[in-house]
Amino acid sequence: MLQEENTTSLDTIIEQIDTAEYNQRHVINSLENASQELIEFNSPGLDKEIKRMLSAAKEAMSKIQEAKIQFEMARNTASADKV
Repeated sequence: MLQEENTTSLDTIIEQIDTAEYNQRHVINSLENASQELIEFNSPGLDKEIKRMLSAAKEAMSKIQEAKIQFEMARNTASADKV
């Protein structure tokens, strides 16, 4: 029973991570678009700041993906323990 609850909780967490990953992809896409527009308008100072934010957003995406892998591994372990 407890293992089923753990698996369900892990499924919920993974769904939330999926949502965060989806949202973060939109952040990255928006920053990439903004960077391209600033290049076209010849705004190197602003483009540098956008690139800094883009780097931070990509790092956050990496952390989100790492967390997802860890929770999926935990869920798989919990599922295997049920058997």
